[in-house]
Amino acid sequence: MKKNFLLWLSILFIYLLFAGRGIFQFHTTQRNFFSLQAYSWLQGRFDLAVLPNDITDLSIYKGKAYMYYPPLPAVFALPFVVVFGVGVSDVFYTAFYSSIAPVFLYLMLQKAKKAKLIPQLSDNYLIILTLFFAFGTVFFYLSLLGTVWFTSQILAILTLIISLYFLFSFAYDKKQNSFVLSVILLCLSFWGRLELILAFPLYFYLLFITKNPKKTKIFFIILSILFLNFAIYFVYNYFQFNNFFESGLNYIQNDPRFIEQKRIGFFNFKYLFHNSYYFLINPLKFKTSFPFIYPDPEGNSMFSTSPLFILLFGLLSKKLFSKKVFFISINLFLSGVIALLFLFYGSTGWFQFGYRYALDVIPLLILALAFVIGKFPKSVVVGLFLLSVAINVMGAIWMLQLAPYLNY
Repeated sequence: MKKNFLLWLSILFIYLLFAGRGIFQFHTTQRNFFSLQAYSWLQGRFDLAVLPNDITDLSIYKGKAYMYYPPLPAVFALPFVVVFGVGVSDVFYTAFYSSIAPVFLYLMLQKAKKAKLIPQLSDNYLIILTLFFAFGTVFFYLSLLGTVWFTSQILAILTLIISLYFLFSFAYDKKQNSFVLSVILLCLSFWGRLELILAFPLYFYLLFITKNPKKTKIFFIILSILFLNFAIYFVYNYFQFNNFFESGLNYIQNDPRFIEQKRIGFFNFKYLFHNSYYFLINPLKFKTSFPFIYPDPEGNSMFSTSPLFILLFGLLSKKLFSKKVFFISINLFLSGVIALLFLFYGSTGWFQFGYRYALDVIPLLILALAFVIGKFPKSVVVGLFLLSVAINVMGAIWMLQLAPYLNY
């Protein structure tokens, strides 16, 4: 427990140091929509009671402004708004909540190890994977900038990781409450990023391979929770837009850069090859002057900004559909399904460092990474880990330097 607490304090300090620009001063961004939504709830309203200076990325319906973003992060913002008011720094509370995620990722990996879902790695490997997630992936810079876009991703992934922790706890101790709680948390992650609900087959798989005499009862409890979750979502839509199936996308005030979205739709096969190039192929460029990187704001390959992920290709040497590694096979399949959703979406995530939508699948990919990381020489693992951290620290500095000019 003491070790976990010190791990959290260390990560929190670094996140706050970067988010506070080295002097621990935290501003409120122009896109603090979740603070505004939390404040509006306190006024008994679904629309925004206080409007930002720029309504781009809000949905205007019958003369009122609404968020089309799922509202989970507003729940996280609520206690800060109650204590500090609607002007509370979204940069601060995003960084604060972000620091919790790597600790739960570490605990999640420990539970997966105990449940024998991943190899029996030493604790040093688990720490490397944890610090890689915290500082060597896009999670790092997304934790530092606040704003509606980044905060929504961070808090959805935080909830998903805690959900996976309880799921693997169930796989280890067979306790019904752990499984039910994991599914409730998965549903909550849906309220941050809708596509994360697509991870649910992994939950059913672990339910049915786990020896538990009450698994049939648990199965119907889970179906009830999922049904209730979607019912609440549709009713929430109706309260805002008088339409069960309208989330606000059709009323969004787009940046002119994304005008094509309204012409051919927010999701279209046409986007697939463009988005896949920036997600998987487009290499990060380097330069000789600080901060030594020359990112493409449209996106850079996950493998060039987080090189430790290159080790995932080691899975090609394994029979993924053998019983021993079937869990990882499902993991990779679901990662692909979730990735397809953001690859069919009419934006790469611009303006960004790396490919920020990849965060949706990074916790699952780290589980897959845990399966092969021990097969490589330690010098290779440590070298790719340090390179990943160095690149993402530079990426975070690059984004922090540009943030004032991007009206964040």
